[in-house]
Amino acid sequence: MKNLIVPSMLVLLLSACASGTPTSGQADYNPKEQARIRLYGQNGKPTIMRYTNNGQENKVNVGGGLGDAFGSLVGVASNQSIGIPQTKISRNVGEKNGMLSKAFYKEFYVPSNSTLLINNALIGMANFNPGGSAIYYSPSCSSKELSFQPESGKDYEVASIVNQQGCAIAVFEIKADGEIQPVAR
Repeated sequence: MKNLIVPSMLVLLLSACASGTPTSGQADYNPKEQARIRLYGQNGKPTIMRYTNNGQENKVNVGGGLGDAFGSLVGVASNQSIGIPQTKISRNVGEKNGMLSKAFYKEFYVPSNSTLLINNALIGMANFNPGGSAIYYSPSCSSKELSFQPESGKDYEVASIVNQQGCAIAVFEIKADGEIQPVAR
């Protein structure tokens, strides 16, 4: 039993690092000047968003930071919502879970007067035998950076696509009933 105390404390401590409020440092939601966006991430599959607000560069990394990646690795990462309606994608986020990689999402307020720059990645892994040659290799990829300007009062979702062709992302507008439609860019 004593052998479990230290690892349990470490998991608790590191998972607390992953549970920060996605809207920290932001004022209450103002639908006349802001939009809301949902980003997905998991260990080895981060989504990164950058934008400028009042001359300040902002970068959001869902799934790629130490706390998020570790929380996903040990299965304690949880969704963080600010009230965006659920969609088919968000209701079924667990279908994207992998071995040692729990999928989750975080929602954010973003200024509607800023261009959002978003990309995702798959960080591949390799296992080597003692002789130095790879015995298992999972390729890596990174999507092209997508840019769009959100409209005031609207909700969005960024879906990550990773398959044999590589990495890509798609942005959807979320309607009040949870239905989604692609955003024209």
